[in-house]
Amino acid sequence: MSGDVAGYSRLMGRDEAGTLQRLNAHRSELIDDLIEKHGGRIVKTTGDGLLLEFPSVVAAVECCVLIQMGMAARNADAGDDAIRFRIGVHLGDVIVQGDDIFGDGVNIAARLQEIAETDGVTISHTAQENVAGRIAAEFTDAGEQNLKNITNPVRVWRWAMDSNAGQNSMAGGAVAASLPNRPSLAVLPFTNISSDPEQEYFADGLTEDLITDLSKLTNLTVIARNSSFTFKGRQVDVREAARTLGVRNILEGSIRKMGARVRINAQLIDGVSGDHIWAERYDGDLADIFDLQDEILDKIVAALEVNLTPQDSDRTKHRATVNIEAYDLFLKGRTKFYTFGASAIQEARDLFQQAIEIDENFAEPYVFLSFIDFSTWLFLLPELPDNLATALSYAEQAVAIDELSGRARANLGWIQLWLGEHDKAIANMQRGVDLDPTNAESYAYFAETLNYAGEPERAAEMTRKALENDPMLPPNCLFHLGHSYYLLGRFEEAAETISNAMKITPEFHPGHLVLAAVYSELGQMDAAAAEVRILREAVPGYSVKEIDRLYPHRPPAVKQRFLDALAKAGMRPG
Repeated sequence: MSGDVAGYSRLMGRDEAGTLQRLNAHRSELIDDLIEKHGGRIVKTTGDGLLLEFPSVVAAVECCVLIQMGMAARNADAGDDAIRFRIGVHLGDVIVQGDDIFGDGVNIAARLQEIAETDGVTISHTAQENVAGRIAAEFTDAGEQNLKNITNPVRVWRWAMDSNAGQNSMAGGAVAASLPNRPSLAVLPFTNISSDPEQEYFADGLTEDLITDLSKLTNLTVIARNSSFTFKGRQVDVREAARTLGVRNILEGSIRKMGARVRINAQLIDGVSGDHIWAERYDGDLADIFDLQDEILDKIVAALEVNLTPQDSDRTKHRATVNIEAYDLFLKGRTKFYTFGASAIQEARDLFQQAIEIDENFAEPYVFLSFIDFSTWLFLLPELPDNLATALSYAEQAVAIDELSGRARANLGWIQLWLGEHDKAIANMQRGVDLDPTNAESYAYFAETLNYAGEPERAAEMTRKALENDPMLPPNCLFHLGHSYYLLGRFEEAAETISNAMKITPEFHPGHLVLAAVYSELGQMDAAAAEVRILREAVPGYSVKEIDRLYPHRPPAVKQRFLDALAKAGMRPG
């Protein structure tokens, strides 16, 4: 077997250290284990190349297909950073010298790898004759091919992920080998089966709170809300969801809210086999919803054999509120908040304020109120109050009420950043991710905090941690990475990364702002001016003077370069 990384030179040119780190992780967490399980031997590695020998061609081909399946799961949302292999397999004689092997058998395998499709496996006809009917994967006859420096044409067969109907029986092994070693879980959005579609917010709220509570467990990997909610409203194959999200288990269910009564159906499913681990129905009064959530959490912990630390018990048993009316208002507000738009944000603000009028010691509404007031300050929205001091007050109140809330602590750090208190911001961001180690949003905001604090290399690493916990993070996370590239002077990579993010969320104003500076640095003045025009329409109040007032880049020389680039791009002075 001969394998190499497609586009390896490009990857190394963009990020040598990161590419090597990712390649080594794939080797240690997936590839080497599969090779060992199939009796293979690593003959040698040459940078991006890998030469293996196996005692059986069936074992060799099966191993290679499983490697490609496992890599597809690991690369699900890696984007341009994905490490993708081409693999060739041949059955033939070799010459052995010490630990090395030579001869036509090796040469043909290497040439087959060169013509293999990215993410695919190409094998010779002699290999196909020996594996046909003996493995689940099906290969397509690609006819005779002239291979470089091989005298006679070789008939070849190809396998590819997206065209192979017979891969499912093998997929479990590949997925299992690529998954985290510790328990891992995704909570898919619970289905609202109430007669009233307006109760959708309650089903979404229950799902999000289960994700939040489970993510507090130190020894359980939980996929964050953004990724899980991409499956909302879809007919889901749980095995496909598990492969996409990179987890071993899936929790799904439904909820029916009928006046003061609630019924919850929940199923915990093995994401590799598709088998049910347990299924339960919970009936109770709406006032008992918190106890029902605790029951579900306890069942999951027991079923997955999660080892709890003393801190885990404190975090999961701590309830932000026990007032069902305040909780219901909060859930409605949170749903409105995720809708975006000025009118929806105003409705959310009103609902959050009503919640804290009922329960002034309910921390979560303060966090969202803080972020709303911050956003209206940064984007100069005339419809809502412009008050960063109020945003800080809400953030401080949330932390004072609930010191165990990682979200509250991270939000306080975020507000402190924009007040220019970089060191306090970093300290609170660190505390936030320590309290909530799988909250991808906290890592994402930590990354942007580090960008503004003058630590873009560390910021890029923090963005990667965010993506590990939430492979489908909103595009603004991709923007954070592009912002890091800009600050590191890697302008072409910054332009490509931020442009990709802006294709998905063109209304994200900071993306246009940094992209204008990037294009200005690259001398692409027409493109830079176009970004400024978009900003002028979206945020008429923006000017170089306002950006200087609002944005917290340090050190001063970095900020001045940013402002100069915007001025060159055509942003008005004041």
